[in-house]
Amino acid sequence: DALPIYYDREYLAKLAGRLAVKLKGAEVRAVFKEDLKDLSGEDVYMVQQYGPLRDIAEDISARYDLDCVISTENCLITAFTSGCGGVGTSSAAVCYGRILAQLYGLKTLYISLDVLSAKCGAARSGARERLYSLVFEEDGRQEIKDCLYTDSFGLNYLAADGVINPCMYLGQSDFSRMISRFCRSFDRIVLDVPLCSALGFDALELSENVVVCLGWQAEKPAASTALYGLLSASRSGVTAFSVLYSGEEDMDIYGQFGAEVRELAQSIEGK
Repeated sequence: DALPIYYDREYLAKLAGRLAVKLKGAEVRAVFKEDLKDLSGEDVYMVQQYGPLRDIAEDISARYDLDCVISTENCLITAFTSGCGGVGTSSAAVCYGRILAQLYGLKTLYISLDVLSAKCGAARSGARERLYSLVFEEDGRQEIKDCLYTDSFGLNYLAADGVINPCMYLGQSDFSRMISRFCRSFDRIVLDVPLCSALGFDALELSENVVVCLGWQAEKPAASTALYGLLSASRSGVTAFSVLYSGEEDMDIYGQFGAEVRELAQSIEGK
């Protein structure tokens, strides 16, 4: 029998599919508030808070003694965000992805949710059409490699064309579908999430780990510290991260900035 899971419609519509993947061998179905009256004789698992799907899957498996395997091989998502701009969030996210790709040998994809495509990846004609074909077409004719480019560290990026980041044209369910599609092909996904993005909080909900960048300037940490307090009070897997300095020259993984991000990667990856 399927295990009913209840939270709210929007949350489960995005996450039930990924949760079923985490619980290998178990069938999971989403139950919405209006369905509860029809389940009076059934045991319904109530999701108490937003959080990493890995934690929710482990709790479900232990509580119901399910004969299933908690997948540790599925793609893990780490989101980098901050309460304000100019604190090195994108630099940290890219550096983190490069460390995972080059030093850990993990197939890693970096996705920026900045509205401007120039900040997201290399320009390539027809990139938006290829991405949407990959996300929405069920026959699988579009190859993932046609939507990407790879830097010298082995980190993969979404290619873009035009002024606007193609992710900005996706709705919440579309974005979730895109992430689920890429989860089948990558070991790790690194999301660069400005909170001004329409998909910002949806991206954080999809992530097992969230890194809140505080910045190095004396006037910057207040907003991000408040954001860290808000997120860490409502879910697990949230880390506050600050660096001495961030700039274009610090994008390399072997300098001082890279050393700090490598320490962050070790704490998250457990390596």
